[in-house]
Amino acid sequence: MYKCEVAEIINWFHNNYQDEVIAVHKVEANSKENLFKKVYAFERGARYDNARRYRIIDRDLYNEYQNWKVNGVTIELFYGGATVD
Repeated sequence: MYKCEVAEIINWFHNNYQDEVIAVHKVEANSKENLFKKVYAFERGARYDNARRYRIIDRDLYNEYQNWKVNGVTIELFYGGATVD
């Protein structure tokens, strides 16, 4: 079982544009690839929210995740399976 913690960070005028961790999400999956897909779902959900971002707390795993995103994010993951004209 693969596990990680993902910090939900907000940065906007209500906190004087300083990063503030407002939640820590625990993510589990049966493979590292599935773990990264679940983490990506957080990012995808906040795609149009300029004040919110998500970051894996473990620095080494975060770096692996960034490398995975280069080739691991498929068109289906990016668009969520929606039809795009």
